[in-house]
Amino acid sequence: MKNKKPYIVGVFNQKGGVGKSLVSSIIAEYASIKANMNVLVCDLDMQCNSSDYWVGMENSPQSSGGQLPPIHPDYIEGHEDFEGIEPRSTIADTFYGKEILAYETFVNPKNGFRGKVDCILGHPALLEKINTEFSNDSGQIETRVITRLKEVLFNEYVAEEYDLVVLDTGPSRNPVFRSAIRCATHACIPFEPEEKSMQGINAMIQVIQSDNFSRDDDEQLKLIGLIPNKVKMNTKLHKSTLAMLHNKLSSIMLPEELYLPNSTAFPERDLKGINPKSIFQISKHHTALKHSESLCNHILNQIFGKKEIPIHETPNISAMLDMFDPTTAPIAMLSLLFKTEEIPTNISGAEVPNATIVNPIVNSLTPIFFAIKDELSTNLSAPQINIAKEATKPRKLIRKSIIYFTLVINGDYVSFRKIQYNLVSNL
Repeated sequence: MKNKKPYIVGVFNQKGGVGKSLVSSIIAEYASIKANMNVLVCDLDMQCNSSDYWVGMENSPQSSGGQLPPIHPDYIEGHEDFEGIEPRSTIADTFYGKEILAYETFVNPKNGFRGKVDCILGHPALLEKINTEFSNDSGQIETRVITRLKEVLFNEYVAEEYDLVVLDTGPSRNPVFRSAIRCATHACIPFEPEEKSMQGINAMIQVIQSDNFSRDDDEQLKLIGLIPNKVKMNTKLHKSTLAMLHNKLSSIMLPEELYLPNSTAFPERDLKGINPKSIFQISKHHTALKHSESLCNHILNQIFGKKEIPIHETPNISAMLDMFDPTTAPIAMLSLLFKTEEIPTNISGAEVPNATIVNPIVNSLTPIFFAIKDELSTNLSAPQINIAKEATKPRKLIRKSIIYFTLVINGDYVSFRKIQYNLVSNL
């Protein structure tokens, strides 16, 4: 591998409450769930909304910000492998020269996803300390903060492990924010189509332009565009505001049909224990999902080039069934298999009477329903095996096994019926 570099998209706006954490999360979800990518999310915001969404923060009233990141589940105190690593590993540690650990999230292969999202958590108190401890007067801000994030993330290891890195940033133009700007390869600017929300747009464009002056021509920070959020297209204010922006800032506005609507589906994702968790697991007819898919597909196309981003790969059902422990599925394994087919279907336990319900052992795909219904018959019209050339439709004792199962594939619930005919004996 020669000088492979990661794709790092930063979500920026110096105005708070415009949807930076929302946009960063749906980009990560879409890339991992729909495009089957491996994604790393870095939470650089002192509010740590992304950390709480992806992993969960612990309440700590005595701590600055009122919360702490959890102890990393893999951390072993005193073990040599974790020497120099904090138990509550966060992105803040990297600014003090420490190694950091990413946390696993609900989007991972063990939950039936082909892609994954890992998250490097934020730390309210430490991020605030970094932003106040280092100043231009100290002479350390450039080496200790501004360039540090790029040193950690902009390397071949990250590029090999992750297809995309997403930076969720805070609203202030502080040292950590500037470090994210210096590190990113692409930028998105979410905003609400109202006057107060749009006040930070010009400032952000100036920040990007200023940083590009210090970059080489082949490392320019590319602005993907302005992302309208919480849009109410049924109001005159939002429609007229967006029309004005498309007229005056057409070069940096996304196509008119790309925006995030004002929908309760987005804040509902933050509820603890909510299922489904991702916006891309709700009904395919939901307006919030449709707009999120269109927006994120456009963003990934801008990052990776004008090529089709896969929405759903056709699952290899036979390969999935090969992962089942054969002891849990008594389907005459020793007899000769001579036909198999998989048919997508709408099935449930009530629709499979007299079937044997089993719990297969699966490496990464766990069926929420699995049943086997066996039938023995002598069927002259069954698929034939030419045991003897002179034999014409010999009578055979056939075992017909109908396997019904439902899997979680790319975050969606998909049901199948698999029919296997096994030759038990010749009559």
